[in-house]
Amino acid sequence: MTRTFSSISAAATENAVGRVWLGVHYRWDGTDGVTAGGDAAAYTTANRLRPNSAASWTKYEDLHNLAGCQEVGKRLVAEHRWTSYQCTQVQAPEPDHTLYVK
Repeated sequence: MTRTFSSISAAATENAVGRVWLGVHYRWDGTDGVTAGGDAAAYTTANRLRPNSAASWTKYEDLHNLAGCQEVGKRLVAEHRWTSYQCTQVQAPEPDHTLYVK
């Protein structure tokens, strides 16, 4: 069975209630746990997570061909882990490329 949720908090709430039904927790365990998790996430988001602000290119990985390099670079940008990428050939005529990100 596959479950879908409109938010992470909806999934956390269902998980907490399910543990009560399972008989391994009391209702207040789940309520307190969801509250503590939300507080921890809010603190981390406000105080620890920062956007990547690298001004220069950073070497990420050596790959064996241009297509593989571009595939990894596009995925990293799509996942919002980096803002851009470039693939440079290591040494002609070798097919190896180095992925740089920023």
